[in-house]
Amino acid sequence: MSVCVKRTTVILEDACMDGIRELARREGRQLSEVVNALLAEVAPLSGSEALVRVHMAMTADSGYAAGARA
Repeated sequence: MSVCVKRTTVILEDACMDGIRELARREGRQLSEVVNALLAEVAPLSGSEALVRVHMAMTADSGYAAGARA
């Protein structure tokens, strides 16, 4: 079985990228794993809902760092 992987470039603000890097470090995961998980989680949401979820994931007190998902 083959897996097709598409690649794209996403331009993020420095603070957003730093938050994603910190989240990956706290969870002991690769940066791409964290980004893929965040994108998969917010894909079905509206724009503002998606932004709120990503912001929550990057804050230490949200429960995301421990692996809990709201």
